[in-house]
Amino acid sequence: MSGDQSFDVREVPRFPRIDADSLQRDHFDRGVPCVVSGFHEQRELEVWRSRLAASEEKVLCVVARTRNISKISDADRPPVDRAADHPELNEFVAELALAEVWARVQDPDAHEPILSAGETIYLIEAELPQSLAFPRRITAGEGDDEGAVEDPMRALVWADPRAPQTILSMPGTINRNHTHVHEVLLHQIHGRKSVRLFSPADTAFLYMNEERRSEVPDYDQPDVERYPLIAHASAWETVLEPGDVLFLPSYWWHEIRVAEPSISLGYPVQAGFWARSMFRLHHEMADQLERCAADPVFDASTARGAMAIVATATGAGLGDASLDEVVAGLRYDYE
Repeated sequence: MSGDQSFDVREVPRFPRIDADSLQRDHFDRGVPCVVSGFHEQRELEVWRSRLAASEEKVLCVVARTRNISKISDADRPPVDRAADHPELNEFVAELALAEVWARVQDPDAHEPILSAGETIYLIEAELPQSLAFPRRITAGEGDDEGAVEDPMRALVWADPRAPQTILSMPGTINRNHTHVHEVLLHQIHGRKSVRLFSPADTAFLYMNEERRSEVPDYDQPDVERYPLIAHASAWETVLEPGDVLFLPSYWWHEIRVAEPSISLGYPVQAGFWARSMFRLHHEMADQLERCAADPVFDASTARGAMAIVATATGAGLGDASLDEVVAGLRYDYE
């Protein structure tokens, strides 16, 4: 990434593919980002891409009027056929075949616009479509699917109950600076994308809103008069190439810019010591709140205090939610 930055920048450390125990001990448990270079062989990626390009499975994708993606959840995006009713909105949801999404990402000018000229298509499907297995190691000399072994990540991680996310994005797409509760292993399958990260320790300098998004619109040339605290932050940057895997620790802020048609897989994990501790905290808190709610002498103020602690930790704005909503959110609020 380039620009007139007003904060310190360092490179995300890169390491060759090494054994699972070393990755866990030396990198993941430290709670800092790193890139495993060349984790996937190009042959296995080609097999996976061809399978995706032929898939007719329907997926929900974002159709935006600009390249700027500013939301995390689809919940607040209306269907694309309601766009005329919401002229002030940028992002809408459409259901398309996976193959069509990929075709539009690669060559948008070859297709009639769904929303308007200059639109962007962005897929971040919460579950990997059934027609796509996770990229698998293929034994030399075997056919495309013969001799393939199981998901190579299973030796590395304690997987989140959800499936990997499939992420397709057009060149020029910017996913604005945001953060997640869970850790992620981001596998780059096709194309290049730039990633800028900030430590959770820099949260106070990033102008976070209740949706866990930064209010700073441009980190390449930030308005230091409007956002003076940004000068105190320190960024980590890298460019992901096909075959790379980025370890993104929990609560780390990240902004992603896409240079060319891109496919990534985001694999939610509990790979580091910090994330495993936080997952336990979330579930223990949910258990305690459930017991409080069932107690006839339940003290609402105590529960509200506990909710405020969790809301501060996650930035999810849970303090205004009902007790039932908080319990449900603590169970699986890892988007």
